[in-house]
Amino acid sequence: MSATDLPPVEPASSSIALPPAGLLTRRQAAAYINDTLGRLMSFSTAQKLGALGEFAEPALWWGRRPLYRAEDLERWAEGRSSYRRPPSPAGDSAATAVRHGARKARMEAATK
Repeated sequence: MSATDLPPVEPASSSIALPPAGLLTRRQAAAYINDTLGRLMSFSTAQKLGALGEFAEPALWWGRRPLYRAEDLERWAEGRSSYRRPPSPAGDSAATAVRHGARKARMEAATK
């Protein structure tokens, strides 16, 4: 059998399903909590809390993936902590730079 005898292959992208609108995957949920709500949350922390059953309750399961509503994430984040970090207008990288700059200033002041 030669390559010319094989039927043409259709692109797989036409059959890929997308999650329902308005729902967030766990990675998107962690980014939403971190960037929009101003709470420190990484994807790995969200994964661990989800595995322990301590993350927000999923609104829907999309195959093996839990999907979350923004309102549920806000309620979960409010109930989890009383501390609220103001959201950084330039994203998390600016907040990280500020923290590292403050740490450097404290260390320099301590060595004087």
